[in-house]
Amino acid sequence: MSYTVDFVGLVNFFDQGDAGKLLLLPDGREPDNDKIPPHFAHVIVLEQQLVDADEWTPDNDPKAKELKVLKFQIDTPATIWFTGQGARRGLSTARQDGLLPLLKKIDPKINILPEQAATIAQIPIDYGTLEAFRIGAHSFCSRLTVDTAAATVVVEMDPDDGSKLRTLRLNEGAEVLITNMSALAESAPIEDVSHFTLYGQLDVDRDGSRLVPPRLRAADALSQLPSAHPYVELIRSSGGAIPAPGCSVTGCCPCCEP
Repeated sequence: MSYTVDFVGLVNFFDQGDAGKLLLLPDGREPDNDKIPPHFAHVIVLEQQLVDADEWTPDNDPKAKELKVLKFQIDTPATIWFTGQGARRGLSTARQDGLLPLLKKIDPKINILPEQAATIAQIPIDYGTLEAFRIGAHSFCSRLTVDTAAATVVVEMDPDDGSKLRTLRLNEGAEVLITNMSALAESAPIEDVSHFTLYGQLDVDRDGSRLVPPRLRAADALSQLPSAHPYVELIRSSGGAIPAPGCSVTGCCPCCEP
């Protein structure tokens, strides 16, 4: 069996060579620029796929209830672990590397050190297959597919502050959605100030002033994310305008540099 994890919004795939990728989600809960709405990270799963949740309570979101999905917020900086990760057994990235916008190409001066980055979540990925896709009209996203013999899929949130581990157990074959976005109602097709500057939270100097959204044509060349997840469909219901290019996933540093 296998499970999938779809990554949407502000997620950086920091390259670690043979150790795989370390996904860095910039902490956008309190943007410096008041024209940018707060961004919140969530693990979103189908109600029918959840076996149990330990120490993790879903948001009280009427729209999520209507869609029969559960949104679990990552509300404090943490490391997120998935079943099958951490063994360094091999990660295939041929269908992603070279297809995502690279922060180092957009801003050659950006300096990302994961241990110093202001993240809401860091997610080690060292096994499975990563593929780049498009979501909506012009935004990049990514999918991880993991083969596993485990009877359940486990998602663990390990808070940096040492508080209790939070755990989700899901049925095999689950499709998990990881988002780091502003509220859909607050997103706009044309952004006065691009949300992309929030990637500056990963820079050692917290400088996102030189970061500009990726070109639209690059995402247009990718296939649309092959998902029937109801929350993915909700994101697409804007007619393709949400998420805007400023909420694209990205790649970076140092091993993926040309």
